[in-house]
Amino acid sequence: MTTRRKARSLAYLFRSFLKSEKRQDELDEEFQFHLDMRVRDLMRSGLSQAEARREAVREFGGVQQLKEQCRDNWGIRLYENFKRDLRYSWRQILKQKRFSVVIILIMGISIGLNTLMFSLIDSVYLNPGLYPDEDRIVRIADVFSGRNARNIKSWMTSPLYYLERKEQSRVLENIGVYQTDWAIVRDLDNRSNSPYQQLLVSPSLLETLSLKPFLGRFFTQEDIDSGNHEVVILGYAFWHNRYGGDPNVIGSKMLIDDEPYTIIGVMRSDFNIPFGFDPDGTDPRFETPFMTPWIERPWHKTARGRQHNYCNTLGLLKPGQTVQNLKTELQEINSRNSPLFPEAYRYEIEHAHEIAIVPLKDDLVRNVRTQLSLLLISFAFILAMACANVSSLFLSQNRVRSGEFGIRAALGASRLRLIGQILIEKCTYSFLSCAVGLFFLWIAHTIISQTNLYDLFLIPPKPRWSYNLLIYLLISGVAIGVFTGLLSTLGIISKEGFGKMMKEQSRSSTRGKAAKRYQSTLLWCQLTLSTVILVFGGFLLKSFVQILKIDPGFDPDNLYTVSFNLADSDYDNDAKRQFMAELKKRTQELSDVESAGISFFPPLKWGGNHTTRMVTEQDWIQGIRDSSICIQDSVDTTFLATLDISLISGRYFNESDLRNNARNIIIDRRIADKHFNDTDPIGKRIALRNHPSPPDRDNPGNWYTVVGVVESVVRSNLIDPSAMGTIYRNVNEYIPYWFTLVAKSKSNPTHLRASIRDIRNSIDPFVVMDKEETMSEIMNKQHRFNRYLLSIVSLIALIGLFITGIGLYGIIRFLITQNRKEISIRIALGEGIHKVRLNVVSYWAKISMISTIIGASLTVLLSIKFETLLYKVNPGDPFVLLFSVFFIILIIIGTAWLSSTSIKRSNLLEVLRVE
Repeated sequence: MTTRRKARSLAYLFRSFLKSEKRQDELDEEFQFHLDMRVRDLMRSGLSQAEARREAVREFGGVQQLKEQCRDNWGIRLYENFKRDLRYSWRQILKQKRFSVVIILIMGISIGLNTLMFSLIDSVYLNPGLYPDEDRIVRIADVFSGRNARNIKSWMTSPLYYLERKEQSRVLENIGVYQTDWAIVRDLDNRSNSPYQQLLVSPSLLETLSLKPFLGRFFTQEDIDSGNHEVVILGYAFWHNRYGGDPNVIGSKMLIDDEPYTIIGVMRSDFNIPFGFDPDGTDPRFETPFMTPWIERPWHKTARGRQHNYCNTLGLLKPGQTVQNLKTELQEINSRNSPLFPEAYRYEIEHAHEIAIVPLKDDLVRNVRTQLSLLLISFAFILAMACANVSSLFLSQNRVRSGEFGIRAALGASRLRLIGQILIEKCTYSFLSCAVGLFFLWIAHTIISQTNLYDLFLIPPKPRWSYNLLIYLLISGVAIGVFTGLLSTLGIISKEGFGKMMKEQSRSSTRGKAAKRYQSTLLWCQLTLSTVILVFGGFLLKSFVQILKIDPGFDPDNLYTVSFNLADSDYDNDAKRQFMAELKKRTQELSDVESAGISFFPPLKWGGNHTTRMVTEQDWIQGIRDSSICIQDSVDTTFLATLDISLISGRYFNESDLRNNARNIIIDRRIADKHFNDTDPIGKRIALRNHPSPPDRDNPGNWYTVVGVVESVVRSNLIDPSAMGTIYRNVNEYIPYWFTLVAKSKSNPTHLRASIRDIRNSIDPFVVMDKEETMSEIMNKQHRFNRYLLSIVSLIALIGLFITGIGLYGIIRFLITQNRKEISIRIALGEGIHKVRLNVVSYWAKISMISTIIGASLTVLLSIKFETLLYKVNPGDPFVLLFSVFFIILIIIGTAWLSSTSIKRSNLLEVLRVE
């Protein structure tokens, strides 16, 4: 066919689309004209008008078939069929309003939930949009395991590891390092003075991430090589809050730790960098107020620089390189360099050193990967339940319409043609459900944006409305419509043809065997999935109750905590002691305060886990020099009593200890049981830090005397508490530039906020107060993630029960209607209505028992996979299993009983006449 003929055919087809109604009228007129002409010819031959018309129609044959052939020649038959089917589908939806609302609601909720999950995965994993080359960015870390291993769970590396890889790697295009540190910030006019957690970054890191500043420029290697490394880049929020967003800030000076730094740039507002943090809130998310250059120090290339893991490193793979290629290369580099540092090399061997390389997108979901998997499976279950439920309802609807399908088949409709009509009708339901799903998605986004749920991620995701989201919504709607439509045709439209279906319909109102088999399968799947979600929700609920019962080792009620930053250069150690003593004294004088105490690292606050190393005097004398790690805190005389931490033996600190800076310590039960199992620890001595000098009574050095033993407390994580013990030192011995005041109130502790702030203002209004929170609020942060997870899974379980209940109600009502002849006969023969209803309920009770047992078994297997989400709950917990199974059986029986209310005494002759 020539190009001109192709263009002419396309133009003809296009005109046919535009003028289909007019063409249809012309076709009807043309057929009527030829029919009338033939009638006149026959009448001339002597036939009457009626006989002539009858003979003309007979000669023409099937007029509708001829019209269909003409439409086929136009090339728009599919379009015409689609239009008619669409109009017919819309009439069916409006005709059965209640049925349609139930279907659209069920499908809309499931589509909305799964689109919400897709938007989250898209913004976190598929397309974070954080950095230009994020697909090639990897985190590189060094992980150790075994007894006394440093940074067991850390995803960090040491300076020397970083420098070796930077110099020797050929797989990496670039590699950068960053870390955090505390710094004191002050303007040149001494206007204000505050401590901040700054970010130290290497110039290569900014190149690795391909970042651009909002104002000014980034660090360069020339800044460091020339010794001009006292430059700083401000964070966007810090620039706005402290400098009012002044663009002329570039080139001005600010004091960082009393050293003048030149401001050379401002970061973009969307800048974020991944840090490892505890999603339970003990280690809060780090925000970047400002950045200074990471400087290579001389000791970084010594054994010390190899043993201290405190740096974060991100690398950029060269195009075409893989994570496995990088891991192989880094292992070779490590094998080549490790023997040069024997002590560090021995430590690597003893503690199973492993190089961990994680793509950036995997690293972003490191804290919540298991939880995301659980939610993904739960939403998939909801979608599967909805599809099974809707398909079963559609199947029931199609059985009612089987006579209609049989008649259309007898009139010449093909099997494919009827299936197409059913699919178009079901897809119409799906598109309407997509609109409902979009509405639910908007509601879910609005609710989640008002919470801090996204803060649980390494970098908070930013789900956004995008074309990908709308495309996914439409594709999922079409897929669900086609899938449920096909399922609903099984057992009704078969290869044996529709004549058999018509005969079956005329003989009995009961379903065919195929339809019954398919519908039963759908019901089994639906009930099983409902049981899985409900039972796992029960496991999570019991786990959450167990978490709420955790004893932290102290009384958290009515405790108010606030931290103070004594960063001013005028505050030497004596001034800090005076400030702490005066603050505590005035706080205790408040009428609503029972007691108050001071600590540097109180339990659950600031992570509560500042560590040090220790060795007992007895071990030292016996030649055991392998020190162990313990948690260290500094407290005053009343802190332990304020938290109601029980004293097991000995005494608390007293004023004499504080005045004389006595080298006394208090240990907890864990340390006492581990190091003084058979002896009384009171009076024994312990050395702190890594390399204690030999014990000498006249020159104590690093040696401390144990004066008390207290009960162990949870220091950082309620759910996964550290096995390390705690040593309490005298608060006056070592004083950093911050401390925490803890006050126990007689009533609501939040009332102390204003009073303590007034006390601070009267002593020194320039001292910064930070993290003002009650201990209950701190513990709520610990429960935050589990509360969110429980709420989401509980909501999913409720939605699953709603879908199950609605679907079962519709199906049982349909089955009762279909079997009304049998029911009427039984009632007419004297069987009571209540007995008939009990028979219906007992039938569904049997089905529900078998389904729930299968579902409970699957849940046990699934719970083993997600056992890390359960706290002190056995996946085979019989109480949860029995309660959940009983509950869902009760729901099903209640639904069956409610559905059976349609059974009522009726006139048997009337029913038979209708049949």
